[in-house]
Amino acid sequence: FDSKTLRQRQSLMRAVVGTIQWLGTISRPDLSFFASWFASCVPESTVENLKAARTVLENGLSKSFCIEFRPINGKWILDAHSDASFGGHADGSSQLGHIVRIYGSLMRPGPSGLIYWTSRKSKRVARSTLTAETLACVETVDHTYTLAEAIFEITGERPEVHIYTDCESLWKS
Repeated sequence: FDSKTLRQRQSLMRAVVGTIQWLGTISRPDLSFFASWFASCVPESTVENLKAARTVLENGLSKSFCIEFRPINGKWILDAHSDASFGGHADGSSQLGHIVRIYGSLMRPGPSGLIYWTSRKSKRVARSTLTAETLACVETVDHTYTLAEAIFEITGERPEVHIYTDCESLWKS
């Protein structure tokens, strides 16, 4: 392919990735991983990558999806779940992500409201799964306690914070 065709594909890929990122940030946490993944494909921008990104975008736009917030009964609780994918990108970098849910102590184990989510390529190099999981968990702790402090400042009530990871080596230490 000539450089003009590559630049055109890169431009199209950036547009599609930007739309997926917008959807993932605003209302579709399930698309956040795809936004990050396809953003790493922009420099090469193959036709196959572009088709796959458009398919994700079309599926994301066609599905009915909503986030529902319910009243919080009892003491406020923030549940945060972190995860990482070591070396999951084509360049060997890792993917980090977490979600934070809020619910009331009288609602357990009932419905909760998803109030924060992120999935992104790690800015730091991880040399092992444990390192990637630790980076994700540290980021999760930072964001969750920041949210807890914001809730405290607004409501005067300090929520309980629960942090979860699927990395056994991390939570046993």
